[in-house]
Amino acid sequence: AHGVAIMHTDPQLTALLVDDQPFARHDLREMLAAHPHIRVAAEAGTLDEARGAISSQAAPFGVVFLDVQLRCGSGFELVEHIPPATAIIFVTAHEEFAVRAFHVNALDYLVKPVMADRLAISAARLLHGTPDAGALPDERIYLPEDLVHIKGDTAQQMVPARDIVALLSIGGNYTE
Repeated sequence: AHGVAIMHTDPQLTALLVDDQPFARHDLREMLAAHPHIRVAAEAGTLDEARGAISSQAAPFGVVFLDVQLRCGSGFELVEHIPPATAIIFVTAHEEFAVRAFHVNALDYLVKPVMADRLAISAARLLHGTPDAGALPDERIYLPEDLVHIKGDTAQQMVPARDIVALLSIGGNYTE
């Protein structure tokens, strides 16, 4: 699983930014400067550039900030090239890909325009990890606008955290 429950203890985590919009990479790089435990080590505007950066890196990146819709294809095409120990944080303008992102074990899903306080939550998740499956999440890591993946008996959905009053486990693997 791509860094979902990994605790990061190194002094600095290297990051790869993948977005076909240079201004989006610039904005994210500027915002990440507020998080000294994350160092942007490389940027890519295409899937080929991203694959090249991943393969040429001596040690795996700690995190890949990955746009979903690139002019040259889908960010999901890159997932199979990202080492399992590398966390993936999707950064996209499209909320509809959130469920698919969590199916590939993304650590987080940020919707553009990325807000500094929401990025800070992702940065904290990188540093401290996230709760293991089955553990109760620390409610302090969720903002009201965060989307929570709920797997019901007939469907899966993303629900804004602000709309959740209670969760009930049904059938062991499903939630109501």
